[in-house]
Amino acid sequence: YDSQQTFTREFKKNSGFTPLQYRNSNLWTFKNLTGPKEPSIVIPKPKLCYLDENKFKGMPMSYEEDIPFWGENSDKKWNYVKKYFTENKESYIAISHDVNSSARKKVRIKLIFWFEKERHNHTTGVLTAGTYVKFEYTGSIKNYIHYINNVYMNSLPFYGLQKKNVYDLEIIHKDK
Repeated sequence: YDSQQTFTREFKKNSGFTPLQYRNSNLWTFKNLTGPKEPSIVIPKPKLCYLDENKFKGMPMSYEEDIPFWGENSDKKWNYVKKYFTENKESYIAISHDVNSSARKKVRIKLIFWFEKERHNHTTGVLTAGTYVKFEYTGSIKNYIHYINNVYMNSLPFYGLQKKNVYDLEIIHKDK
């Protein structure tokens, strides 16, 4: 863009907000934002489901990622998941995500790995009741990052959906 004013005008035309209004909004809508379009990209189809309120507790973890998100700093999360499956007989692990803007061109990702048992360093959260969309993925961690970007940049806008300002729920199943 040739000026900040031009960028702001185009941003408002595409999103309905000024950049500042959008950053400060509790609800980030993706209806006018789209990701790359390639013939080989399949837009994931969401399944609607209703979840009751669920109070949970677990181990907190956080890290920052660059925008756009390519998962370069998420090794901490994936290393923990691998260790968990190695040390436990469980077939899945539940993780809640809270994603917020951080420094310029960064996003802070706060995770809570759900646990049934009390632990000394646990934290609590609430998964609010309501309608959620469910996406299913099977494959590598590297391709998972591309899948998640495809969900947020293509699938949600395509189906007219938007992310609520609440915890996400990710359930990772152990390979069989």
